[in-house]
Amino acid sequence: MENYCKGKVVMSVYEALSLMLTFGMFVIALLTYVDKHGK
Repeated sequence: MENYCKGKVVMSVYEALSLMLTFGMFVIALLTYVDKHGK
């Protein structure tokens, strides 16, 4: 039971990190696009 809970927490952390990374890349791409096409 202990290992199951621990594994679930690790997976959640991994998912959260990958989600933040994906969101960060999207924001950077959006800012770059707006900066290039806004002028």
